[in-house]
Amino acid sequence: MSAPKRTGPLGTVFMIAFAMPFTGMGLFAMFLGLTSVLAGQWAAAIALPFGGVFFAAGAGMIWSALRDRGSPEALAAARRSAAGGAVAEAVAEGESIVPVGAGARAAAASDGYRVAAGSARSAREVYGAALATAPLPKLEAQPGGVLAHAIALHGASSGFGEIFFALLWNGFVWPFFFAMLAVRSMFAALFSLLFCGVGAYIMVATVRKILGRRRLPRVEVSAEPAYLGDELRIHVDQGGPARVTHYRVAVRCEESVQYTVGTDTRTETHVVFEQQLYDDAGTPVRLGEHWTHDLSLLLPAEAPPSFQAGHNQVLWSVRVHAQIAGWPDYDEGFAFRALPRPGP
Repeated sequence: MSAPKRTGPLGTVFMIAFAMPFTGMGLFAMFLGLTSVLAGQWAAAIALPFGGVFFAAGAGMIWSALRDRGSPEALAAARRSAAGGAVAEAVAEGESIVPVGAGARAAAASDGYRVAAGSARSAREVYGAALATAPLPKLEAQPGGVLAHAIALHGASSGFGEIFFALLWNGFVWPFFFAMLAVRSMFAALFSLLFCGVGAYIMVATVRKILGRRRLPRVEVSAEPAYLGDELRIHVDQGGPARVTHYRVAVRCEESVQYTVGTDTRTETHVVFEQQLYDDAGTPVRLGEHWTHDLSLLLPAEAPPSFQAGHNQVLWSVRVHAQIAGWPDYDEGFAFRALPRPGP
């Protein structure tokens, strides 16, 4: 996910304005909690840790905004430095695959991928053991049932971290809300209701995301890694039960760059290539049934190849977006690697 782009004084002002409600709410809650406790209203003691957390969050955002303010030119220079640093790091470590954008295309056109051409037909056979040591995403492709390889969801997680954060947030704001009602501080209760709404939204969004992933399809490809410039066949198998109202499948290449300004690390992501393969109305899929799509595209030979290092990544994926009636939608990417075909 891309970090917000903040440039110059306007970005600093925006970040400070965003942080002020947190800081103000924290100070007010701590003051209210302290005065209530001194008056013997111990039910309001929850306001002290609540206020401390929100004050610290707001003050931290203000400090970060003031510390990292800079011109657009300075931020652009930091991004360029990070991209160049990743290339230098890979070269220093003896890696033969050079990253990202024009640099990656130049490397592929010359000898950036120093793998001897052989008689084997697939990229997996040609690159062989180099796949484990080269600066590439480390993917675990399983044997496919229709095509050669079944590819996995990129960045999949159990959802424990999201659930923990949602519970932590709600565990702070809702007790504070009820404590303010108990001491009849209506202004504080109404103000904290805003944070309660945010907590409820975070919890609902997290649960929807976890439920949406329970309807994910099986995605298979004809080659993993695939050669840039070759045709890639894709098989998408959507199992039921799911009342799919709209379905979209695309192949996307994204480049992400991580750079540092001061002590703040930021990540920016942009789409280098994207091609829609299927975009149409869905259909009801009953329990035990399978709705399948057999698609294909020609991977552009001049596109950047897959790459992953400390501060840069080029990620290829099959993106599947489904709108499902009566169930949370999903929009997920299934990663594969795209590499240049070695020259003679």
